Amino acid sequence: VPPAEVGRQLAAWSRPAEARRASDVRAAADLAAIRARNPLPPLAGTVDLFQNRLSILLAHDLAWSPRPVFQSYLATGGALSRWNAEHLAGPSAPGNVLFEAWSIDGRLPALDDALAGLELLRRYDVVAVSERFALLRRRPAPRRLALAPAGEATVRLGEEARVPLPAGRLVWVTVRVEPTLLGRLASLVYKLPELGVRLRLADGRETRWRYVRSAGEAGFLLSPSVEGALDMALLVSGPREPLASKGVTAIAIRPSRAGSSRAWRDRVELRFREVVVGPDVRDDEGEAPRPPLREPGRTETGEAPTSSSP
Repeated sequence: VPPAEVGRQLAAWSRPAEARRASDVRAAADLAAIRARNPLPPLAGTVDLFQNRLSILLAHDLAWSPRPVFQSYLATGGALSRWNAEHLAGPSAPGNVLFEAWSIDGRLPALDDALAGLELLRRYDVVAVSERFALLRRRPAPRRLALAPAGEATVRLGEEARVPLPAGRLVWVTVRVEPTLLGRLASLVYKLPELGVRLRLADGRETRWRYVRSAGEAGFLLSPSVEGALDMALLVSGPREPLASKGVTAIAIRPSRAGSSRAWRDRVELRFREVVVGPDVRDDEGEAPRPPLREPGRTETGEAPTSSSP
């Protein structure tokens, strides 16, 4: 501990009232600085935030209505993201959502809380866009949304799989890649080596990200590549034609460093679906069924179920 910090703590202990006032002044200045960097319009009702900059809600003194797993980067497994999706579909869902398209540590942002992202597409409209955030407001009635089978592919680790839909379509994908025996042994001692994901876009760009296996097994919105607040606004409320240039045309799951491929089987299975967004559900129809949130015939972890002998 630096000597200056030790001195500050001793001074605070000897003069607690003065230390409390000084702390309050610093906290007020910090919150004012956050508000200045992140201006928001007046928001009535409850608010939640995707991804992780929750200090913005505190600085603006908003009525936070958090998802059960309130940090998006933690909701990468099927069960956790499904929990958040059910919250957004239920009566405790926030009236407003601030959405920021980013993630931690170079991770592909689409992997974070992906199943909850489907509920944003179903149940919210974009009402404002800033440089950082898209502001979404809950709709009176949800949109119809379905996941229609679009094709499957099996490729080698590091090999590209072509997306079987035009660049202007919304594409959901589930990905299965399994560790080798060596990889399983390594995970018992420490952890599996990281994987990466490479995307090829319709505009000719190639992007590279960290990949999270559990999120890929649960599924995520592969295309278009949502790279900012305006992209999210176009995705949710349209028009979607400008996003065609950011459509993903190919995907490859690859080892993140030399030698780590020995920890993974040389087989990547991908299942593509088109996200079909339809008109609103009418009041006299009741709630439309939600799309399945896990692969048919697979368990929560993405494994094929085992059958017991009679």
